[in-house]
Amino acid sequence: MTLKEIIQAIDALSPEEQREVEKHLAQRKSPPPEPTGYMMTDEEYHRRIAELIEQAEPVEIKAGTMDIDKLTAAVEKMREGFTQEQLNEIA
Repeated sequence: MTLKEIIQAIDALSPEEQREVEKHLAQRKSPPPEPTGYMMTDEEYHRRIAELIEQAEPVEIKAGTMDIDKLTAAVEKMREGFTQEQLNEIA
C-alpha cells in the first residue's frame, strides 16, 4: 500500500475512526512512560564500582605465571552484587 492509498483510506474513515487514527499516531509520538523501578545514576554506578574495588581481596599475579583459579575467583568477586543488566551497562 502506498502513502497515497493510506491517506485515501484514512479520508474514507468516519470521523470517529479518524479520531482513533489520530489518537494512535499521538501515542506513538509521545515519550515512553518513566520506568517505575529504581535506576542507578552514573554517579551511583561509579561509586558502587569503587566500593567493590576497595572490598576486593588483592590477587598477586607474578609475571609469566597465572593461577586461573585465583583469577576466576577475583572476577567473580567483582561481579557479585551486580545484575546481568548492570554488568551489560558497564561493559
